[in-house]
Amino acid sequence: MKRHVHSLIGLAILLYLGPSLYGQSIIKGQLTNKLRQPLTQASVVLFQVQDSSFVSFTVTRQDGSFSIPKVKPGLYYLQFTASGYSPSKSDPIRINPERTLVPIGVKVLHRKKPKPLAVKPARV
Repeated sequence: MKRHVHSLIGLAILLYLGPSLYGQSIIKGQLTNKLRQPLTQASVVLFQVQDSSFVSFTVTRQDGSFSIPKVKPGLYYLQFTASGYSPSKSDPIRINPERTLVPIGVKVLHRKKPKPLAVKPARV
């Protein structure tokens, strides 16, 4: 009897949470510089490819890693920005209902090239 009650409670929880958990994925990755040093506190923004609308946002951890949970099926891209580095975009990322974890690997950002200073002659 106890076993039957536990099974029913488990089934009820699954039925309650199932629709909210189904079809949602987690995108994970890491940001580094060209020396493979982690970029901390860098911005990672998720956009829809269709209309470039904002979906989600996160900041990288101490080890440069990031994760964006609860991503619904669709076609997306990520935009990466870090102070002193050139911004970068990912290739399109397709999220399928069957795929709960979407690893994008390590993304390398490159230092911004300094802008040349324009020197104007002094007026006398």
